[in-house]
Amino acid sequence: VAAAEAAAAAANAGKDEKKGKKDEKKDDTPKEVVLHFAYRTPPADFKQAIISVYDKGIESFKDVHSVESVLLPHLIRDDHLDPNFTSTDPWVEALRQRAQECLVKQEPWLQQILEALESFKDVVNLDPEAGVKKLETEPQPPAAVKAMIEDKQTRIKQVMEALPDDKEPTTVGFYRVDSSAVRNHLVEKLQQSVQLLSKSLADQLEVNIQEATSAFGSMFEKLKTEVFSIEECADMKEFLKSVPSELKKLQGAVDEAMSLTELVEELRYPLPAETLDARWEMFGSGGTVKSRSAKCLEYLNSQHEKYLNEQESEQKEFDERLNALEEVINGFSQYNDLGQVVDVAEKVRTTSEEIKACQELVRQFNSREILFDRDQTDYSGLGAMIKTFEPYNNLWKTAGDWHTNKEAWLNGAFEEIDPRYCESEVTNGIRLLFKTIRTLKENEETKAISGIAEQIKIELEEFKPYLPLV
Repeated sequence: VAAAEAAAAAANAGKDEKKGKKDEKKDDTPKEVVLHFAYRTPPADFKQAIISVYDKGIESFKDVHSVESVLLPHLIRDDHLDPNFTSTDPWVEALRQRAQECLVKQEPWLQQILEALESFKDVVNLDPEAGVKKLETEPQPPAAVKAMIEDKQTRIKQVMEALPDDKEPTTVGFYRVDSSAVRNHLVEKLQQSVQLLSKSLADQLEVNIQEATSAFGSMFEKLKTEVFSIEECADMKEFLKSVPSELKKLQGAVDEAMSLTELVEELRYPLPAETLDARWEMFGSGGTVKSRSAKCLEYLNSQHEKYLNEQESEQKEFDERLNALEEVINGFSQYNDLGQVVDVAEKVRTTSEEIKACQELVRQFNSREILFDRDQTDYSGLGAMIKTFEPYNNLWKTAGDWHTNKEAWLNGAFEEIDPRYCESEVTNGIRLLFKTIRTLKENEETKAISGIAEQIKIELEEFKPYLPLV
């Protein structure tokens, strides 16, 4: 009996069928169904082979020796058996016709096998790699991917149950159909799809674990941070306040990763030891963050007390510094000699810098007192000092600048004079001294030095007509 082996036809058969639908014109002519499976050796070739064997069998009788000629060669001259029939005898033709009819009768049975295999055409058209690439562009929930894998596993069982292996060929009349090649091909395709889909889940699991672990790692690094000021201490405490909410967010990622791990293990996909270890490290990171946060809070509280004590000590020293500054400012009322302009102007400059430094310390102390959760200290006395110092500063700074500029403008090189600076100093000086003179005259203690301001103002006004020449 001839043997036929069923093989999967090219998936292009289905594509050609779709393409043909676009080009064909609409008519009522029945269309031939394009199957996705075919016999490796066409049944027509087997049919021809069987008839050929029959004809050769009839023809072979011409060369068969007769028994008589073998036993009695001296009596029988003709050494070949006379078959008493020819290939054209009616009964010979009838037997040939009967064989042909049997073959024709069995052809539909062979076709039915191919049609039965069409239930697996989805596996023929399956492209495992394309399916995984589609998941990269159109991500699906792990449960959906698991469902795909289980569907493929179910199809594997269906293929193995429906198609016998090479040890159990199917006999169809004259034919013996070996479907093992089809069986192996379909199973291999489905197994490849299962493997690639499982790998995609494992890869996603690794990414999820890495992201969660990285987020925990950032928190661990932050918790190691040392603080060197109350501002940094306050910032760290604010960070600790955000830890519970951050852990709550990360817990969702942890639960998702753990669930995905169980899902992959249920699919019996082997995970690397590194991934399994990282899974448990990630799982315990939340508790580790909490314990380290508690230790960090203890450290911050101790630093908080340390910086509080330091500031209290600094504020005591600052009070003494303010007292000294007040004495210096009040002492400017004694300077009533324009001949001291250089020394007094320098003292005004250093006092102005000291005031700025004290203002910055006041801002710093008050802002830190908020961080220490304490009432802000009243340093309004510094503002009163600044107000007292203002006329002295305006007078002696303007006088000192004029003393320096006058020498350069009247006796120096003309081309070295900066016109814009010159005009600004003169006009602004006159305007500032006008206000300063009025302020000095309002106070009995400073009325005596208002004359110095008036003298400088007169000199500036006398120089003002020269400005157009500059």
